[in-house]
Amino acid sequence: MALTVYNRIKSLIEETNDAFSSCRGAINTDYAEFATMSLSDFKAALEDPRLTSESLVQMLRTGSIEHRSEDPESCWATFMAHYMARTANKNTETQSL
Repeated sequence: MALTVYNRIKSLIEETNDAFSSCRGAINTDYAEFATMSLSDFKAALEDPRLTSESLVQMLRTGSIEHRSEDPESCWATFMAHYMARTANKNTETQSL
């Protein structure tokens, strides 16, 4: 995926995380579930019109687990943008076959 795709993903993650943080305590959900409210934005950023809310939740939760185990001191949004770009790219390649 191009650098511009990575930048769009990172910006979207930062925006949704800021919105989630401002709502903390007022909603009964985790970030992954909250992010599904921006599913259409994630579809556009990842250039994947077939992305479902379930696959977005799974991608975000798995990425968060990997962040905690691989590099917990790194910037979460940067790590997640790289992770999501790689994962979406793999999914696109698999679907093309």
